[in-house]
Amino acid sequence: MTCSRIGQRLLQDYAKTNAPETLGRATDVLTRACDLEEHYACHILEHLSKG
Repeated sequence: MTCSRIGQRLLQDYAKTNAPETLGRATDVLTRACDLEEHYACHILEHLSKG
């Protein structure tokens, strides 16, 4: 669950700064969380890929 929280925090930071590297870090962390079957992280990644 920690990776999901870190990913969410990075997405919040990205919303404030629009720094592409922050989005990249968030995506990496959320991907790891999804790989560990944290379904919420997978859900967030789905929405990121659509938007």
